[in-house]
Parts: sequence; C-alpha cells; structure tokens
Amino acid sequence: MSFTLNVKSIQIIRTFTSVTKVDPLDFFEHNGIFIFLVPVGFGSKAIGQGGKSAKAVSAKLKKQIKIIEFGDKLDFLRKLISPLSPDAVKEDPENSDIILVESNDRKTKALLIGRNASNLRSLEEIMRRHFSVQEIKVI
Repeated sequence: MSFTLNVKSIQIIRTFTSVTKVDPLDFFEHNGIFIFLVPVGFGSKAIGQGGKSAKAVSAKLKKQIKIIEFGDKLDFLRKLISPLSPDAVKEDPENSDIILVESNDRKTKALLIGRNASNLRSLEEIMRRHFSVQEIKVI
C-alpha cells in the first residue's frame, strides 16, 4: 500500500533523522503520539543510550514519541499496543488476514477497542500500511 507524506511529516522525519542518525521506514501519528518505524536492529540506536536521543526528539517536536522496530505482523502489533499486554496475539486459524487479540482483563480490552471501536479501527488502519490485515478482533 502506498501513502504520501506532507511537508509537516517530512520536517518531523528530518528532525528525527538528524537527532537519532536513523532513517525511519515510516512515520505516523496515533492518539496524539508520534510513532516512528525503524529497521530491525536500529531501535536501540534510535532510542540512544539511556533514552537520550528519543528524549531529545520528543523535546524538539514537543510531542510524545514512540519508536518501533519493524518486524513480522504479530510482533509489530504487540509493539504498537505496548504497554498494554494482552494474553495472546495470533492469526485467526481460518483466515490469516484476521488478527485475534486475546485478553482476560476487561480494562485492557476496553483500551484496545476504545469508544465506538475507534482505537481498534485506528490500529487496523496502521497495520494495513504495511501488512495484509482485514480485521483485528479483541476476544
């Protein structure tokens, strides 16, 4: 799937790259947090020793940031919803384009779904940027 970046996004990416010395694979905003997707193995470099680089980027952008290493579909979703920790994240055995997120904790389920399933739809949209995902179900 292709997507376009506007001038503001390019400036944000440039700031991230100049501070961390890591070129992000993608950048997007989710729930007021800037999320940078970096290649596997570059997460610790982007974060910096003691979180120094991440804190510097956050201060320059005046926004909370999250740095995620790109991985497989399920690992990416786990990192995206962190610090929430569901009991399991797996593909539906009947349809690999459906991801099942299992949790026995009602609060975790509520936070994942959001009011009128807004958080869930937002997660699906983010996942579709890089993976074949039809739906995310919280069970």
